[in-house]
Amino acid sequence: MKFVLLYILIYIPVELKSYRDIDTSVTKNIKSVVNIEFGSLLGNGVAEFFDIYNKIMKKDANSESTEGFSNSLTWKFAYKLKVKEKYRVGIEVLYYQTKMYDLYDEDAVYFSEHYSRKHIQEVIFSSVPFLISFDYLPFSKSQFRTYYGISIGATSSEIRWTEEVLTPVDRDPRKDGLSINDKEIFGTYHIYSGLELGFDKEEKKSFFGGVIFEIGITHIFNKYKIFAPLNKQLSKPKKELKQAIAILPIYISMNMGISFNFYY
Repeated sequence: MKFVLLYILIYIPVELKSYRDIDTSVTKNIKSVVNIEFGSLLGNGVAEFFDIYNKIMKKDANSESTEGFSNSLTWKFAYKLKVKEKYRVGIEVLYYQTKMYDLYDEDAVYFSEHYSRKHIQEVIFSSVPFLISFDYLPFSKSQFRTYYGISIGATSSEIRWTEEVLTPVDRDPRKDGLSINDKEIFGTYHIYSGLELGFDKEEKKSFFGGVIFEIGITHIFNKYKIFAPLNKQLSKPKKELKQAIAILPIYISMNMGISFNFYY
């Protein structure tokens, strides 16, 4: 809400003034732009994963519940071709990687023998969306330009979960090693809005276009049977561990970056 109010009170009046003053003799000759951006995740959807993780894997653990993955930088490369004065089409490549590292002790029983074992968990999740984008620029000739867009395509995702189990019992059914190492491709869409702050008023051709601020939401339709390997080690398998669940399917990102102009 604060972002929207700031946009209404500041960005629109600035754009309107810039739109009146701009010299369009050069701006209209811009053929395409390249954006390079980086930022951070503001929110993500991991509740289902951690509900199962804390309920089953850490049921007898002597530690607090684990709530989320580490914060991660996001990266974006975009090539956008102007097809009409207010419209652009292009391609985008996004990237982010996030991790979870957890260490806890667990009370266990093996043939009436009570003991404690230590678990060290490391989960690394990365995604690379490849998307086709469509932009709309309501003030395309302005020095300061807002844009709205949507992109669709596919994401190459990889998840790697390594577990180390330290136990005093040689025949402990819980074994360490690589729990899952999976690569999949999933459908994806990305909705975004941004502000391009031009370095000058295009009085001359400039390779450096300006600074970009962008906020977006990405939805990746992923599903993993991430707990299935663990289920094979339990004396009483859990149905919750058999189901496929989404890992970071939706995330919000805020980026900043720089754009480069290419002319006819």
